[in-house]
Amino acid sequence: MGCGQRFLRTVAARHSRCTTAFRGEASCARQKRFLEKDTYMSIESKDDFLALLDERIRRISKEVSAELVGQPGQSSDPLIEDVEAANIQKALQRIMVKEFISIREAHLLLCCSDGHIRNLVDKARKKKTSHPIPFLDLDGVTVFHRVKLLEWAEQPKQKLCAAS
Repeated sequence: MGCGQRFLRTVAARHSRCTTAFRGEASCARQKRFLEKDTYMSIESKDDFLALLDERIRRISKEVSAELVGQPGQSSDPLIEDVEAANIQKALQRIMVKEFISIREAHLLLCCSDGHIRNLVDKARKKKTSHPIPFLDLDGVTVFHRVKLLEWAEQPKQKLCAAS
């Protein structure tokens, strides 16, 4: 007995248990013959069906991945229509999953210029500030621990007044 015939008999058996109480034996026998006659598939039609099913699965998976990843120039948020704003949103998402970030990423995260971050690092190195920016020097490469940097940014800082 082939796999297709076994499937048909299983479907027919389940169907007969479900419908016998409602429709009687004659109706159930007619439905079994209908199932066996019309749902039997040849090898060629099975191959065609599988090819169609594979194509459909591929198309759906492409749609889902495009929806999750987002197409270039498109944002997952419908309120963001500006391409530059969408790029900044993607960059911030990448930054927020990192533990350590670069100077460029820090200036994007803190909404200030690259030069301002470098000035804050220079002041911290020279100990010219009461609240130095938390940074790490990895043999000349300056990086920041993202969580500590955000905590530092939220702390209130007192401005030093020049004595006259």
